[in-house]
Amino acid sequence: MTKLETFRKFLADQGYRPQLHDDYVLFQHEGGKYLIPLDDNDPKFFRIVFPNFWQHDTPEAHRSVLETAAAVTGSMKLVKVFPSGNDTVASVEFVLPDENAFREVFPRALTTLQLACREFCAAMTMRSRGNPVLDALKRLLGGGDGGQAPAA
Repeated sequence: MTKLETFRKFLADQGYRPQLHDDYVLFQHEGGKYLIPLDDNDPKFFRIVFPNFWQHDTPEAHRSVLETAAAVTGSMKLVKVFPSGNDTVASVEFVLPDENAFREVFPRALTTLQLACREFCAAMTMRSRGNPVLDALKRLLGGGDGGQAPAA
């Protein structure tokens, strides 16, 4: 059995309906499409990817995605969040002690990946709405003029 077939069988045994592709297995969880790519050069490397979950189409939005992705990636173990074109991708990655240990880490990997995506989306939503505390402070200090207090 190939590594991809092993992933497919594992996912099917967990109740998913995985789809086998040339170099990854695709499965759906709670409405999202996830994939487990194959890395032939590193059989102990295990990765789950959640592609294309937050679109952005302006340079300002891209900057916000970069900053928020860096914050989420820096605050969580095992997770990478990053822009890809006009979309955003998240992944969780492990180097396993043996090729079959993915079975043991799969539930935590999926939960961690979902948490990272929720935190990213919540932070991006907050950014788009602005920060009411910061906005009020700017108004109090002179209407957003760089934080300078009004002249007495």
